[in-house]
Amino acid sequence: MSRNLLVVALVFLSACGGTTSGTAATAAGAPAASTVPGAAAPAATTQAPAVAGSTSGLTAADVPAGFTKCPQSGDVSKSSDKDTLGEWGYQSAHGATSGDAEVFADSAAGCEGIVAVGNGSGKVIGSIVVKFKDAATAMAGYGGMFGVNSDSLAKTPGSSTGTATGFGATSTYSYTAKTAAVIWLSGTTVIAVTGQNVSESDFKKAATALKSRIG
Repeated sequence: MSRNLLVVALVFLSACGGTTSGTAATAAGAPAASTVPGAAAPAATTQAPAVAGSTSGLTAADVPAGFTKCPQSGDVSKSSDKDTLGEWGYQSAHGATSGDAEVFADSAAGCEGIVAVGNGSGKVIGSIVVKFKDAATAMAGYGGMFGVNSDSLAKTPGSSTGTATGFGATSTYSYTAKTAAVIWLSGTTVIAVTGQNVSESDFKKAATALKSRIG
């Protein structure tokens, strides 16, 4: 009787060991979802594609230390500055689809709208980034928008155009101690950086930083 019980026990233990081994093998190497009838397959994970030609402009890291961001900054279609809003009305009627202005000044008193940069007494650096619906309207925007006119800049003593500016084949750069501006075309986006009473090194640092991000 004892011998029979021992045999039964050994058979039971052997069967358990085989089942455990089989389960381990399945967990280690077999895809559970594909072997279980009716099991739902794992949901596919997708990532939204990056948006090319961001409309964001200058940041605090691009401008001299101590400069403050002006309240006239942001989406130009919602600007608190009437000149900026008026210019947006014109550009949006001629192919512009979105725009962002970022303005920084050495004091809150020196803040002004992007269109006015170059006419005040404070130290100011600003950017305007506008996306257009196609190449033709973008080229028209490059000709002149938000107070920056490429033809007028090109006539300024010491100005440069094209690849000589360092901002691409379709670009114009001008600097004086009082006013500075660079405008360039990147696909269907037009970018301009303007300065007022700032050093050329500070102006170029800001404009180059934006160029490196947008293209």
